Amino acid sequence: MRLVRPMVLLLAIVALIAFMVACGTEPGTTSSNSQSGETTKTTNSLETYTDPDYGFTFEYPSGWQIKLDTSAELSAGSSAVKDVAVYDPKGAKVDGSPVNTAVISVYKLRTSVDETMMETARAEIDSVLREMESQDASWQRLEELTNTQLGAIPGFRINYGFSLDDTPAVTAMYFLFHKDTEYQLICQAVKTDWPKYQDEFTAILESFSVSLPSK
Repeated sequence: MRLVRPMVLLLAIVALIAFMVACGTEPGTTSSNSQSGETTKTTNSLETYTDPDYGFTFEYPSGWQIKLDTSAELSAGSSAVKDVAVYDPKGAKVDGSPVNTAVISVYKLRTSVDETMMETARAEIDSVLREMESQDASWQRLEELTNTQLGAIPGFRINYGFSLDDTPAVTAMYFLFHKDTEYQLICQAVKTDWPKYQDEFTAILESFSVSLPSK
């Protein structure tokens, strides 16, 4: 039984590209207690986003902007049920759109995934990744798919080098499974900026956690 939709990864990348094209220098959504999410300031350098629908929380740099529901650009029926993107408005741009960004996407699966099914999920993710690599030769693995855990949620991670309109870039992808929900986290920056964004990406990844909504 297939656990991961075959085009999930490709759609996540499309969502990221669509986000970059759509957002430009548009101000982010940062209002507190909004219907689409809650953002609170935790320190002088970090803010916290808490999603009311799918229970995930993460911290991000206070100077970054946030954009919600980037999946709206995707065709109905195959997109994530929720996308939240944060990006550095002062960072590198490709065709006028920000590139240095992190995206959290939520997908509902056809079945609940437990620890006995993780190897099956890994094999399916690896298959989709190799399909993506065959479609675009610029996607080169910087490391193999490995086991990981974020916020007590198990999953897998992989790093890639790739090209955005002839601009070399690097991305770290995380695929996390909690019952019938998959959380995908993508951190991306142009290659020349990747080293200097590690503190920001680490803050996002290490602060990511999931709890059940109160409602």
